[in-house]
Amino acid sequence: MASNVNSLNLNVWEASFTAQDTLILTRYRLSPDAQETLQAWSREKSKRADDAPSTLRLDGLSEILAWFVPEIAFMRRHHWDPETQSKPLSFFLVGDVAANEGLRLRVQAAIGLWLTLIYPDKPAPTRAAIAATAMDAASWSRLSVNGALQQQVSACPSPADSLMFDAIAAHALYALAGQDLRFKSGTQRVLVAKAAQADAFTGVELVAFPPRQTQRGLWSEVITLYTPTYPERARLHLLARPSIRNWGSVSRWTGRNDPNRALDVFMPAMEIASGDTYRHTSFDFRAKAGPAPAEGGYGPTVAYWPHKDDQKVFDLVRRLTGRAALAPHELAQPVVDEDGLWVLPRLGTVHGDDWLPGGTGISWPDRHDIGESLNQALSKAGFAAVEPMTRARVVMPLDKPFNSKADGEIFAARRRAVRMALEAAGAPTAEVDLFIFQRREDAPQRLASALLDELGPPEIQEPGVLSWSCGLTVRLRSVNASVLAEEISWDEATIEEAKVLNPAQLRSIRELNRSQAFDEAQKAMAAYVAAARAGTTGIGWAILEMPEALKGRMGDPFQLARRVLAYANLLPQIVLTSVEALSENTMKAKYGSALSDCLRMLGVLPVEDLPQDLQPAALTVIQRNADFVAGQQRKGHAFPLAARTKEGHLECAIPDEAGTPQWAPYAVAVLRILKGDYGKFGRGRQEENLAKFETFFTMAMEDINRVGPALVICEGETLTHKFSALANGRLVFDQLTIANRTLTPNDLPNLRMVRTSPDPKRQPYYHHDTNNSWPSGLFSWGAAKRTYYALKQKPITVSNAQHFAARVSRHTELEEGVRPPKENLGRVSSQMDEICIAFHQEGDDPLTLATLVHRLRGAHAQYDADTARPFPLHELRKLGGGVTL
Repeated sequence: MASNVNSLNLNVWEASFTAQDTLILTRYRLSPDAQETLQAWSREKSKRADDAPSTLRLDGLSEILAWFVPEIAFMRRHHWDPETQSKPLSFFLVGDVAANEGLRLRVQAAIGLWLTLIYPDKPAPTRAAIAATAMDAASWSRLSVNGALQQQVSACPSPADSLMFDAIAAHALYALAGQDLRFKSGTQRVLVAKAAQADAFTGVELVAFPPRQTQRGLWSEVITLYTPTYPERARLHLLARPSIRNWGSVSRWTGRNDPNRALDVFMPAMEIASGDTYRHTSFDFRAKAGPAPAEGGYGPTVAYWPHKDDQKVFDLVRRLTGRAALAPHELAQPVVDEDGLWVLPRLGTVHGDDWLPGGTGISWPDRHDIGESLNQALSKAGFAAVEPMTRARVVMPLDKPFNSKADGEIFAARRRAVRMALEAAGAPTAEVDLFIFQRREDAPQRLASALLDELGPPEIQEPGVLSWSCGLTVRLRSVNASVLAEEISWDEATIEEAKVLNPAQLRSIRELNRSQAFDEAQKAMAAYVAAARAGTTGIGWAILEMPEALKGRMGDPFQLARRVLAYANLLPQIVLTSVEALSENTMKAKYGSALSDCLRMLGVLPVEDLPQDLQPAALTVIQRNADFVAGQQRKGHAFPLAARTKEGHLECAIPDEAGTPQWAPYAVAVLRILKGDYGKFGRGRQEENLAKFETFFTMAMEDINRVGPALVICEGETLTHKFSALANGRLVFDQLTIANRTLTPNDLPNLRMVRTSPDPKRQPYYHHDTNNSWPSGLFSWGAAKRTYYALKQKPITVSNAQHFAARVSRHTELEEGVRPPKENLGRVSSQMDEICIAFHQEGDDPLTLATLVHRLRGAHAQYDADTARPFPLHELRKLGGGVTL
């Protein structure tokens, strides 16, 4: 039987450096003249005006550098240098190697080759002059990075020299390179550092070598090192986060929107460069179809270097290695030759690759063994393992009717919540229409059944109508999905046009035709939905069935149909239909989930009574990249959101163009987001843009404060870029500096503000010594009084097989009769989240506030289990997911 986990061991070390310690680095800095030339070339390549701001484009440089100079630990590409009052390109190495002439020659060769590849049209003498700066002694310097910290005013420590973060990561990387990962089974593999990484603060990595071979490909452990700070901790830290990397043949791609893949290359180390046995770098590549065979069909998959359109990545590796054996290998597949060269394309779920050779995640025994192995090397290099976390216990039951086993009282509470949401949305009566745009004949019956499961048996059940004695009525209106679920098509250029027009002109014709086709489809959809509504008004629900086969296609109507339904005042949910027969349990879950999400979109409150009458509220920022959506180009943009509960209603604030929050019932906010009716801000850090965010957050906090006692949950991952008072380096307890004002609890006497999970990659990585394979709950760390760490309960989506695999080492022979887990099965565990009480009132208990935040992650109208974000922050993020244009 699994025992309770009361202590969590951490793969985290304190950097035990003081003002008496210095870390030595060597820096190569590009000369001002060379920097100016590259800046001009970058501006030209970006097609920007001479007076327009432009960052230095260094596409592919780290990949080439790593091959010639594996000693380079990291680069700094766009960091402000107070010494030169500019942002010079700099490379950093561990130790004092400034006078090493052989090193300088290799840096010169790397820069020369990179310039030849990226800027072949530029004058050769100019390229050579830039590369020759590597031979200039003035470009090289020895740096002593002092371990002193600033006097701690904020909640987190800060080094006196900001380079200390990178120096810690580089020295830890140097200490671990060439060391062994040892497992209890006796298995051991050497750690090989990836060279010339773009920025040490964002993580440096080592790979356990050699990879293990399976029938589906190869896999190995990867250790990524970060240098985080934590609230209420006195020192800087080093975090080691293990993961699994998979390699194999690339057999699929999704077109131009498919993200770049990576080609990992391992080769025996240069004797002159390092004492390690191997060196490692990675090359970006894009998978594309090669020439089609003469007999027809699809061509093979070919890997192209994305920084140069016509450069095949295998040709580039062959050029660097001089290995003729790579000549026949143009496909994106692993190559291992007899001389020790490994060329391995990465696989990953982000690319849609299935059946990964090693799966994902690290099992508990392997987490422990990795931590022990790393500690042996790090303890000798100035790093001290931190103390474990211990369980924090507060009993706090919440009344959550949508997460409780249904009975008469629970059904009544659910219906009461639905009626209150309808009232908030402006409905004159507790009646709502549920439109079913169906493709399957049984869809109306399945949704009627889902309504009974959710709201209980009605007093009146007639064809198309369900009514309860409390006054709630749901009318089911079924119509064919028709044009809402049909693929949108358009004409391509004619054969005659293709003969006389260039590719850019042909592309313009294609995009024009596509835009017109979507415009026509939108008009047809709008007319069809208006006819279906037949004069009915008010907010309703719409369940639209759509073929799963359309997903991801250029003519996919998904986004357009949602927007058209929103314009008709219908809250839309899509159910994907499959040609394959699905189990009854799966079908029931699909329609039940769609209905539950309709409740969430209506703004149904999932929790009633709360401790101390604290009403949940939330702040976040939504960011969207530029994309081609519904036949139109969507520009990249960002915007803030706020939520509050008021008199039993959930409200949301959406910004106008000036940044003023406009409060509306949640259902109305959903429709506005779907229609694109909100202020769209830039994503940059320009003063004018940041001022809009500050206006919104200041006014939203004041609005929430006026309503009454509130617990404001702030999403650190997004907010800290626009609300810097919540960032680690600026966080001061009970002081919020924003828009040139410093707000204290006296200014906002009803507010308590909690920052949650500022960066998932930087949260402590944990393991434990019991056989419980899914610990959950709230934990405290050291002397911290306002910062806690939470693990959510196991989701129902985690299978028994995954649950078992998490307890089994990948490197241990199992007892006879025990069936080993599949290699490609993921080892799943809970992400650790930080809950930091940034702002509270006198007399508040921080542990009680943290516990309430943790419990609210299980309070949702559409889920039975915990979510990563608590209510109502979860609802804000779902609202942001409704962005179309």
